Amino acid sequence: MVSQHVTPDQFLDDLSETLAIKGIEKSFPVRDPDTGLVVPRKVLDGVTFDIPARKFVVLFGPNASGKTTLLKIIASLESPNAGQILMPRPDMKIDMIFQNYRDSLYPWKTVLDNISFLSSYRASQGTSVGEQRWSY
Repeated sequence: MVSQHVTPDQFLDDLSETLAIKGIEKSFPVRDPDTGLVVPRKVLDGVTFDIPARKFVVLFGPNASGKTTLLKIIASLESPNAGQILMPRPDMKIDMIFQNYRDSLYPWKTVLDNISFLSSYRASQGTSVGEQRWSY
């Protein structure tokens, strides 16, 4: 497989449309401490917004408010219970780098090698990130 080098300007010029987040809902099962029953805990309830090309968006909120869950859904690491993510292009992929850099980076790799690791791994496995199931 031959990789093609893309400059930041070429990458940004290619982003001419909007990433649309439409009605995203996500619940996780939790045990109710009073009844002992497993009930759904909704962490995302109808989240809808657009991210225009060449714009930065910041997600902020208290712990356990669904920020990381939403990012995982956008990156196809998690599936929503309802709603959809509309990518500008069908072939567009989104990867994530987690904030705990010390445990997430390979110290013997360059910055570029660390950033491109997930794409290289995905290509070597012949699958997309959304097709893989991760265990924690």
